[in-house]
Amino acid sequence: MKDYYKILEIAHDTSQEAVKEQYRFLVQAWHPDKFPNPTQKLKAEERIKEINAAYVILGNPAKRTEYDRHAGYIESSHKHESSRSTTQSQAEDERRREDEVAQHVKESRWKKRRETIDREEDVQGQKVSQLDQEISLIKEEISKISKELPKLPTSIFAISLSLSSFVIFLIAYIVDITFLYFIGAFSLIAGIYLFNERAKFYKKNYKPIFDEVEKRKRRLEQLVQERRYLLSVI
Repeated sequence: MKDYYKILEIAHDTSQEAVKEQYRFLVQAWHPDKFPNPTQKLKAEERIKEINAAYVILGNPAKRTEYDRHAGYIESSHKHESSRSTTQSQAEDERRREDEVAQHVKESRWKKRRETIDREEDVQGQKVSQLDQEISLIKEEISKISKELPKLPTSIFAISLSLSSFVIFLIAYIVDITFLYFIGAFSLIAGIYLFNERAKFYKKNYKPIFDEVEKRKRRLEQLVQERRYLLSVI
């Protein structure tokens, strides 16, 4: 016959309430999920089965009385105290082992988490450093390109010629001098020609560089936003 009192680590005259408390303690202490090692987990599963079987008998007053009758539990006061002391000592040892295991698991998890966080911070820090270098380089390129922009021909002369042509046409119409019409036409053609040349110069020499500067500015804005995001999550 199995000694259920020994399995639950209690004395045979332990109260029903104490039996219930001891059962709860042992179920928590021997829960298989607390043992990562397969061998220990298997041992814990077997231990839980024994604990449950013992509690089915000792947790029920009627069944416990019947069990005590068949087991013939008659102990002296000295044996009772010795058994109780042994049970308490074993319970304390078991509780201490469980606390050590729980603390070890907690420290192990925290260490892994800390290592993961440190690696992520290192990677993000490297990215920020690379972004800083690229941002600095693009700023230098923008400054250099802006300084090298060719001077765009002024349009004042072309505007003056165009406006003067209309004035000359008006005077020619008033005084009816044919020669002035030729001068007005020449001024208008010259003004149009200068506007056209200015447009060609802008399209050929100025616009490509200007577009390149704008392209770099957009890239710079993207990098700044990415850097701001990385700093916010570090």
